[in-house]
Amino acid sequence: MNLTKEEQKNLYVAIRQFVYFVATFAFVGIIYLLVKNFHQATFAENSVVENIQLILLLSATVSFLYCAFIEKKWREVSLLLASVTALASCRELDKLFDLIIPVVSWKFAYLFVFAAVFYAGVNFKHYIKSVLKFFGMQSFYIMCIAVVIILPVAQCIGHRPLVSAALGGHFGRQDVAAIKELFEEALEVVGYFLILLSSIEYNINVKSEK
Repeated sequence: MNLTKEEQKNLYVAIRQFVYFVATFAFVGIIYLLVKNFHQATFAENSVVENIQLILLLSATVSFLYCAFIEKKWREVSLLLASVTALASCRELDKLFDLIIPVVSWKFAYLFVFAAVFYAGVNFKHYIKSVLKFFGMQSFYIMCIAVVIILPVAQCIGHRPLVSAALGGHFGRQDVAAIKELFEEALEVVGYFLILLSSIEYNINVKSEK
């Protein structure tokens, strides 16, 4: 069967999405194994899951920066995406930055985003063309799913009042905190994994634009 270039492209997209789907399942399986080993400490402060979150975010940042320096036409969008993941990485290191930079702490990382926005503003016409193309890429949709999981789902489902109300006062304060961390951190780490996948897909999408 002879496939057109458009059909071949769509087939490769479908295959990649299936690979990401399987990879996400496997990643959740790894989290399950970690829970069996570390139990409640899996999702505690400075736990193995928090370290994994940091590694995922830093890896995504490097992936976006790689595209920024290799693909000049996509530099504005790539730097903006890298600045956001760099900000999230610093947020994961909040305890460290509380000690190193009192008062300001991790919030200094907003400078990364401001710098990227300024650079995009200087090259506004070029940035608009690139970002509108980005909105039609598969990487953008994976990123949207990740953001939905990280923000409204993880933060709302892992919200202490919601957890307390759901448990109906049958558990102590420490139990509520542990369940809250389970929901919030588990969902966040899956969301960050999808961010990394979206950064990989982004590089593939940008190269295919050539």
